[in-house]
Order: sequence, then C-alpha cells, then structure tokens
Amino acid sequence: MDDNASVIGISAVAEEKSGQKQRMEVLEHQVRERTSALEMLHDVASMANQAQSVEEAVQYCLRRVAEHNGWSFGHAFLPAKDEPDLLMPGYAWYSRDADAFRGFRDLTLKTTIQRDNSLPWRVYEVGKPDWTTDISRELTDDRAKLAEELGVATLAAFPVMVAKRVVGVIEFFSEKPIDPQPEMLEAMASVGMQLGRVIERKAFQDLLLTLSEEEQRRIGQELHDDVGQELTGLALTAETLAELLRDDNGPIGRLARGILSALVRTRRKTQALSRSLVPAEVDGAGLEAALENLALQMDEKDATSCRFRCSGSQRVADSQTATQLYRIAHEAITNVLSNGRLERLRDVEILLDTTASAIELRIRDEDAELPLGDDRRAEMGLQIMRYRARLIGAVLSIEPSSPAGVCVVSTLPQDDFRRTNA
Repeated sequence: MDDNASVIGISAVAEEKSGQKQRMEVLEHQVRERTSALEMLHDVASMANQAQSVEEAVQYCLRRVAEHNGWSFGHAFLPAKDEPDLLMPGYAWYSRDADAFRGFRDLTLKTTIQRDNSLPWRVYEVGKPDWTTDISRELTDDRAKLAEELGVATLAAFPVMVAKRVVGVIEFFSEKPIDPQPEMLEAMASVGMQLGRVIERKAFQDLLLTLSEEEQRRIGQELHDDVGQELTGLALTAETLAELLRDDNGPIGRLARGILSALVRTRRKTQALSRSLVPAEVDGAGLEAALENLALQMDEKDATSCRFRCSGSQRVADSQTATQLYRIAHEAITNVLSNGRLERLRDVEILLDTTASAIELRIRDEDAELPLGDDRRAEMGLQIMRYRARLIGAVLSIEPSSPAGVCVVSTLPQDDFRRTNA
C-alpha cells in the first residue's frame, strides 16, 4: 500500500512537472509571439515616419507583415482620386516567391473594385477586418483560378484608417488557413492606422503644394492685370513725353528717355515674373511643346544658351505627369542649377526620352557645380523637385555631367509609365 502510494505520488509529481513545463513552453511561445509583434509594429511605425511616399510605406508594410505572419502574398487597394467609390490596385506588392506570384500580381494590377460584394469592398465599406477560405466566391474568376493553382487557402483583408475614415484596404493571401486571433487583429489595426497617417500626411502635403501654387497664381495674375497694366500706361506716358522732348538733348530730354527705357525694362521683367509665378498646366500631348517653349524663354536671357531635344516614340498621356515634369524642368533651370544666379547659366540642355520602359527627363547645365543645395534657395528647389517627382511615382537624382557641370534626372519607371498610357 505504501509502495502504491509512493508510486502514485511520484507519478503525480512527474505529471505536475510535465504540466508546468508545457505551461512554461506555452507562455514562452506567447512571449515570443508578442515580442515579435511589437518589433513588427515598431518597424512599421518607424517606416511610416520616414517614408517619402505612400507606395514606399505600403511596400514595406506588406513585406514586414507578411513575413511576420508567414503569409504568401500581400497587396493594397486605394480609392481612386476622383471616385471614392472605386478601389484601384496599388503598385506596391509583396510575394514570398516573386516568380510564382508574378502572374497573380499582373492580374491584380488590372483589377478594380466598385461597390460589389467582394471581401475587400466589405472591409472598405464597414471598416473592419474580414477573412475567408472561400476564395472562388471572393475573387474574380481569373484571379480565383490562378490562386487555386498557387495553392492559396485563405484571403484576409484589413482596413487602412485615418481617424474613423477608411482610406484603403490591404489584402493578404496564405497557403495555410488563417484564423485571426485578437492579438493579430489588434496588431493589424495598428498597421492600418500607421499607413493611414502616411496617406493623411501625403494629402496634407498635396494641399500645401496646391495652396502655394494658388497663391503664386494669384500674385502672378495681379502682377499681370494690375501692375503690368499700370507699367504699360506709365510707359506710354513716358513715350509721349520722350517724343515731345525728342529734339531736347539737354538734361530734361535725356531724363525723359531714361525714364522710358527704365519703364520698358521693368515692364518686361514684370511680365516674365508674372509668367513664372503662374504654374503652367500641361497636357500629355503638349509636354514637348511646353519644354521647347521653356528652352526658348531661357535662351532669350543674356549669356544663356538653352535648347530642347526629344527622343522616343511614346507619348505622355497623363496631364498630371506632364505638368509635374514641366515644373521640375522649370525649377531646375531657374532656381537649382543656377543657385539663384541666372547670369551663371551658360549652356543648358533639356532632354526628354520616352520609351516603353520609362520616361526620363534630363536637365543638364554645363556651368553648374556640385554640390547643389548649399544655397538656401537651391536647397528648397531640390526639395520641391523631389516632392513633385514623388507625386507621379518618379525618382529624382543629381548626377555629374561630362565633361563638367550637373545633370538633374527625373525617371518614371516602367509600371508607372504604363499606368499613364493605359
């Protein structure tokens, strides 16, 4: 009896120790999972604060979240700029196997969602996460077929939020069943809010740029309509006075002719300033003509040689892209390459190269020197150009130009170029 009791006691102790070990393993696993989630959220928040564009932030979040959860593919849908009831595919994406999912990604880029009963739209409309293993019901036929071939088992979608407003949807695909736990939903809510802040910041930056351009347009219009007209009237009066004193070679006659010359010069400068302050709106078909006209305007300045060349068979179809490229060229010539001193310009060339793979705009000044940005005006001009480039998905760089000088290069990659020509 005592022996049996002893055996039972030993067994109970062993079971207790085994149970404690299992509980410790579960607890340690939970701690690791929680720590990993916190690290992921920290990384996402850091990227959201540093991201230069919405696409950059979305790209990073898709990759970081998918890798953290072991998901296969991630993508985002954002509302169209002028149609909030239409969700457009973003150009950022993540895949654990890029080659395997390339076809699925290409199909996704052609997919738009507009008030249907699909899972992404429900998430966008309700503002709450959702997931399903019924892939065929939630995807278009071609995407569902390809997802099945890829072994996709689950689709999960999460809202991107600004305050209580949904501004996008991120979707993830997994080859394993996903059963989101409260911790996962909490983490994805934080990710959605971080992305929302990036989108909100981008909208605010766009608004600031718009307000700035509207104020420039107002000042330029007032210079043209009010100051310009006053100067024209004064110049006509001075011309009449100079004509009356045409035969007077004394001080009064010379003074009248000097006043007339000064007024004519001031009127021309005011007209040029008015034109530069009124931002040009350029459609895609008119980009070449606008850049050529810009070169002609700069070529008229003293000690300045400016010419325009264009190559490539493609055309820019999007007016926003054309307008921003034109303004980048204008900013580069007037404020950046010259470092605020137009008299330094000697030999300037504007080159536009449009191919099936990219749009490339190059503004080359053989008299400018590196580094740029030492001058406060030039530094601000560089920031403005980089921001304008990001607005259209382009990359702006500063390169040395052979044999001397500087070249400002704005490159719009293939995917974005195809989007503008879609």
